Amino acid sequence: MTNATKTQRNLYEAAVIERLKESGFLEIEIRTESLMRCGDGYQDEVINAGWHYWNAALSARVQDVAGMKHVGWRWKHADTPEEGHWHYEGGTEKPDPGFRPAYAELVTFEKVYAPAAPAKADIAALEAQLKHLITTRKNKAALAAFDNDTRMWFIAQLTGTASGRVPLTDIEALVARHLPPATDTAPLN
Repeated sequence: MTNATKTQRNLYEAAVIERLKESGFLEIEIRTESLMRCGDGYQDEVINAGWHYWNAALSARVQDVAGMKHVGWRWKHADTPEEGHWHYEGGTEKPDPGFRPAYAELVTFEKVYAPAAPAKADIAALEAQLKHLITTRKNKAALAAFDNDTRMWFIAQLTGTASGRVPLTDIEALVARHLPPATDTAPLN
């Protein structure tokens, strides 16, 4: 694992801990139950999906390419590349935060790009993957009708494949079309 990946994992895990502490969980519970690592991701499907979106957001910093649009700017002080955090401002005009000239020379500005719209090919590929998952894991697909965590497993699988090219809401809608919504009651035998 590279130093950049370690740093991003540490930042992501700190953000997860901060957010879950707001819900009343203890840090030890969060680390042992939600942040269990599994390969390049996490065992918890929701945390894993978030990790994939975290990485997709980082990769959205690519230079101007076909199918991408300029959505904003980010900047940070150049003296603290690892410790500093990025500030973001939407819009295509370069922001003028009003820095003193000496400080402004040490600030790095970058354009932020995002996909213009999900390609139909991306959605079609995700739909084919979902159909494959449903046919190869019939028991899991049946359980998804009664268990939201199992539904999230399907969403997490597609999210990992989409790598930020398709919005999460589109992936959730795709899963909802192919798997019945989860209910609180299981059928009686």
